Amino acid sequence: MEHSTSIIGREKEKAALLQNLENVMKSNGQTVLISGEAGIGKTTLVKFLLSEADARGFEILAGESFSQDGAVPYLPFQRALNTTGDNDIFQIEEFAHFDEIFLISKIGLLISHVSRLKGGGMDQDILGSMLTAVQDFVKDSFGDGSDIAQKGGLGKLEYMNTKITIEHGDMAYLAVVSSGEEHPEMRSDIKRCLADVETKYFDILSDWN
Repeated sequence: MEHSTSIIGREKEKAALLQNLENVMKSNGQTVLISGEAGIGKTTLVKFLLSEADARGFEILAGESFSQDGAVPYLPFQRALNTTGDNDIFQIEEFAHFDEIFLISKIGLLISHVSRLKGGGMDQDILGSMLTAVQDFVKDSFGDGSDIAQKGGLGKLEYMNTKITIEHGDMAYLAVVSSGEEHPEMRSDIKRCLADVETKYFDILSDWN
């Protein structure tokens, strides 16, 4: 037994929707907004409009979204248009970024610091001293005293949503502060950046004190 939903007492709204369909059939595009409190029949009105459009030979593309879908731009349009082909019409990309970058000498002296945060972000000198102290502790406690162990160091510090990724070079190291999800290419970008800096400024870094 089939069950259909009918609209009772919505003659004015139905007439307005049918008039919009007639306008579209005359090549006069229309945008209709149906709004109101929950339970007043918005979905039923939409189904009525779709049924009437289908009966008139319209091609219908339908898409919907809900509050739990999050802030995805144009999600209803994306879902509607994605039914027309195999490829996504809309592509969403997430961007990861560095909040702060510190270039620090092997003995813990700050060489350079850039920040995208208002107010300059973390205290430069305190962070440099802290990282040097922590890495010295790690080397003394867990290193075997070899040259390889002395050249290495701590790779990452994390506290809640904040991460400090550390890349070691021959003359300095980069400490990069980020928050949120870590992009898989972040580490390679940091390594490549440090290599470029040490190559370009070799004479300066070799005598930095």
